[in-house]
Order: sequence, then structure tokens, then C-alpha cells
Amino acid sequence: IANRYMVVRGLKAALGERNAAALFACDDLDHALEWCEDQLLADLESAPDVESPLAVQVFCAGFEADELAVLDALVTRQSYAPGVRLCREGDAADTLFFIVRGEVSVRVPLAYQREGRLSTVGAGSAVGEMGMLDRGRRSADIVADTEVTCLVLDYHRLESAEGAAAASMRLKLVTNIARGLNRKLRQATLEIKLLRN
Repeated sequence: IANRYMVVRGLKAALGERNAAALFACDDLDHALEWCEDQLLADLESAPDVESPLAVQVFCAGFEADELAVLDALVTRQSYAPGVRLCREGDAADTLFFIVRGEVSVRVPLAYQREGRLSTVGAGSAVGEMGMLDRGRRSADIVADTEVTCLVLDYHRLESAEGAAAASMRLKLVTNIARGLNRKLRQATLEIKLLRN
């Protein structure tokens, strides 16, 4: 960094010695940014511990009552303690995790037994959606950051559901997932452009 001494001095003054030491102990820029984000989130008033049912899930936007009922019959409720991996990179991608309560991080293994966080996902959102489209392998680990409750959708059960409401629900779910992945791709493209400049 140009003027490194001034930057370090300014950070120490703004953060205090203890916090500055924690920031400077980060292995790399990604971990330093994650530390900063965690500090900002800790300063916010914590959200009430309320569940986000299927009706308010991002991927269930536009669902009718009968479509929600079909989906609700297909999911199973699972709870995870902090630090538990919901799935690992390389696992079969055959489930979608609707986050009902808590937060998970999407992480990728890095060299020297380190890992990098790609994103943090909270209640009302879902993870594992890429597998619904390509049925490949998991591309990252999903780790519970807090106590987490999920509604887990097995893709085999989704495919076997019969009836007009099930067919309509599948179409809307895939459409919502495709829109979500499109937003992520646009964001990644923007970040790559910024990195190249």
C-alpha cells in the first residue's frame, strides 16, 4: 500500500489497538473483509428470532396457496448447530436448503488448509440451488454460522410429485432459481470488471 505507515496509523486510531491487532492478524484480504463485515453486523441490533416460512422464501415468490402446500409436503425440517457442515464440496447436489432460521456461510477450501467465504445466507433465502439445474456435485461447503433450521427439499421427491399444482410449483421454483443465479452472475461480472480496472 502506498503510505502504508499512515494507513496503519489511521486504522489503529479508528479501531483501537485491540481491534486493529485482530484485523492485522487476518491471513489475507478476504478474511480481513470478513472480519470488518462481522464487526459491522455486530454493531447492528440483532433481528428477532422469527422463522421465515416457505411463503416468504425468495425462491417461493409468486407461489399460490396450493403450490406452497405441495412444496410443504415435500420438505423435511432439519436443525444444525453452529460449525456443522450442511454439505461439503464434492457431495452429490441433490437437495435444496431453505433457511428458515439462522445463518449459513458458503465456503470454499483454499491452499494450506484455509478456506474462503463466498457469501453468508440468512433466513428467507436458500442454498444449494445450482444442483437443481445441473445435478452435479457441490461446488462449495455450506457451514452453519449460528443455530440453523432448514426445510430441506430432496430433488427426487420434487420430481416425483404429481398433479397440476406440483407441475406449476416446479416451474415457478426453477424460474425463481434461474433469476437468482442470473443476479449472482451479473454481480460476479461486475466484480470482475472492477478487479480488472
